[in-house]
Amino acid sequence: MSASEYLFYDIPLNNLLFLSEKRKQKISEYSHILLSCPLPYPDLVRKDSKVFIFTHSDVSYINQYALDSGYIPVALNEVTVGKFGAKNVCCRQLLNYLPLETSGNRKKYDDSKIEMLYCNRISFDKNVPMLLLALRFLLDNYGYLNRVKLTLLAGGAEYSVIEYMTIKAAIRKLGLDGHVELLTSQRNVKEFYLNHDFCILSSVSEGCSYGLLEAINYEIPIVTTDIAPNIEVTERCMPVFHLNNIRDRSVNSFCINNYNDYLHDIGYIDNNKISESSETIFIFERLYNREITENNPNFSELKPSAYVPYLLPDITEQLLEQEYIEYIKKWDLYENLIILKPEDQRAVLDKKINQLKSDLNPYMDYWIHQNSVFESGAQSMAAAMHDMMCNHQLYKQNVTSLKSAITKKYYSVEANRIELYTLLFGDQFIFE
Repeated sequence: MSASEYLFYDIPLNNLLFLSEKRKQKISEYSHILLSCPLPYPDLVRKDSKVFIFTHSDVSYINQYALDSGYIPVALNEVTVGKFGAKNVCCRQLLNYLPLETSGNRKKYDDSKIEMLYCNRISFDKNVPMLLLALRFLLDNYGYLNRVKLTLLAGGAEYSVIEYMTIKAAIRKLGLDGHVELLTSQRNVKEFYLNHDFCILSSVSEGCSYGLLEAINYEIPIVTTDIAPNIEVTERCMPVFHLNNIRDRSVNSFCINNYNDYLHDIGYIDNNKISESSETIFIFERLYNREITENNPNFSELKPSAYVPYLLPDITEQLLEQEYIEYIKKWDLYENLIILKPEDQRAVLDKKINQLKSDLNPYMDYWIHQNSVFESGAQSMAAAMHDMMCNHQLYKQNVTSLKSAITKKYYSVEANRIELYTLLFGDQFIFE
C-alpha cells in the first residue's frame, strides 16, 4: 500500500467478514450486510435484509449497480448523494475516517530545495504521466531547474506492472532522473509527509481520497484536481488545477464503466481510435511497448489501458519495416516473403511500408490534438504547483486551519463510529 493501513471505522478486523465460498451459505443470517463490491451471490440475500453498498468514487460503476439491485447506496461525498437524489433514491453518506495525528509537518520551507510528494496508487486514473510532464514544465518554464525534487510513492506498483513501467519510461523520456525519486509501495508513509513541502493529487476521479485526508492530517499543503469530491474536503483553501471536461463530468456523470473516456478527454490516446487494421494496431502497440519496456521481451504483450501521447516513438520507415516483419512472423506469413528473390522482397516491403504510412497518416492529426490537450492539462497542473511554491506560507497556514475545521468530520473515532452504527441501526442507536 502507498498509504497507511487503517481499521474499518475503528472496528477490529476480527469483526469484519470477507466473503468466501465457505461463508456464502450463512450470508442471509446477518441482519445487516455492507458491500464494497457487487455481490456474487444475490440469490442468498433475504429480501427483507438491510443490504448497503458503498460507491467508491464520484462516478463509480457501482452507482448503477446500486440503482439496479435496489440495495441502499452509501456514498463518500455529497455530490454522489445528490446524483442519487436526482433519481429519487435515498443515498446515505458515510465519510472516510482516519485517526487524528498529533504530529504535524513542521518542515522549514527552503525555496532553493523544494520537495514535493506524490503518495497514492499509480493506476491510469491517477494521471501520474501528466504530473511528470507538469514537473518538466515547472522546471523549464518557471525557473525551478535544480530546485525541485518529486518523491513518487508508487502505491500498488507490484500489481500495476504496465503503469509502473510507463512511469519509468516517462521519467526517462522527460529527462527527470535527477528530479524524481521513484519508490514502490511503502508500509509507513508518516516520515514522507513530515519531511516534504507539499503533496499533489493528480487523479481524474475520487470518492473521498485517503491521500488527501492523510496530507491534511499531517498538515502538509496539497495541490489537487478541481473535482467536486476534492473541493468538498479542502473547502477551496488549497491550489487546484483544471483538466478538460473532468470537473463537469464529476458533477454530471452518474457512473462510468471504466476511465477510458475520461483519459481520452484529457489527452491520453485511446487504442480503440487508432485503426481497425489489425496490422496497424499490432505495429503501433509494438512501437509503443518497445518505448516503455526498453525492449524487454518479458513485457512485450502487456497493453496499457491508455497511451501517453509524449511517449509515442518517432515512427520511421526502418521501424515500420522491422515491426511489419515481426507481424508477418506472428501470423506465419514470413515464409511467403523469404521465398522471393531479394529484389522482389524489397519491392513487397517498400509497397507495404508505404501502405502502413498511409494508414497511419490520418491518425497523426488525432495524436497531435491529443498531445495538445494533454499538455494543456499539464500546464494547468504546473501553474497550480507554482502557486503553491509562491504562496507556501499562506497554504501552510490554511492546511493547519483546515485540519482543525474538519477534525470532527474526518478524524474523530467516536463521531465516525457513531455515524456507521447510526447508518445501520437508525437514529435511535445509542453508542456506549
